[in-house]
Amino acid sequence: MWFWRNLHRQGPVRVITIATQKGGTGKSTLAVNLAAGLALEGHRTLLIDADPQANSTYVLTGDQLLQPSLYEVMVTNSATLPEVAVSCRLALDLCPSNILLSAADIVLSSVPGRERILSRKLRALTGYDFVIIDTPPSLGILTVNALVASGEVLVPVGMSTFALIGLGLLEDTINQIKENLDIENLHILGAVGTFHDRTNVARNTMAALEERFGSILFKTMIPRTVKLEEANNRLKTIYEYEPNGAGAQAFQALVQEVMTHGQE
Repeated sequence: MWFWRNLHRQGPVRVITIATQKGGTGKSTLAVNLAAGLALEGHRTLLIDADPQANSTYVLTGDQLLQPSLYEVMVTNSATLPEVAVSCRLALDLCPSNILLSAADIVLSSVPGRERILSRKLRALTGYDFVIIDTPPSLGILTVNALVASGEVLVPVGMSTFALIGLGLLEDTINQIKENLDIENLHILGAVGTFHDRTNVARNTMAALEERFGSILFKTMIPRTVKLEEANNRLKTIYEYEPNGAGAQAFQALVQEVMTHGQE
């Protein structure tokens, strides 16, 4: 059984973007369950859904059309992050998304300093230990904003060759952002294998990840289990749906690794 620990602060807020060029890697599942796990550990946590598909928003609220949302924060500039944040269960706060956010690339294309909009908006936040940002499976303006606003990037990698190709594109984008926008503190926190099973493809993918990432490859691997998808379908985190199952245990371990990495 899960118990909420006393909320506490241990230092400056950690902003972690979950990003990948490849869809189908369990990115939103990772965002929701990592954020909820951190909240359950007693850390005041905000999940920002920057993906117009609003999958994270839907799992936590049952609504993909919530307003106001990040659209009002980033695109129309008519609200602040604290104004649109909603309190969810498990002591987790959410800045919701909806389909309107898909217009961001077009609407913001001519806005000066468009890459730093979210970074500026984060200045209005107080009282959080962690901000987790879920991003679209692309490298457009929303993902770039998330990367610029964060110090750390967590990369979910599905067990496929194509996921490794997407990883290379993301690394190139991060390097370009650091060089072109003069950002020094952005780094890859680590990569985490998702949909892991006992196939040869999974073993080969993990071997490639170990070669590329070395010590920053998370030891925890998120297993391929139908329970995670069932939890999403029932609008629950894995901790609520199957708290003693393999998926919940994996995310518990991942949360501990994320917290430990931040103390190194």
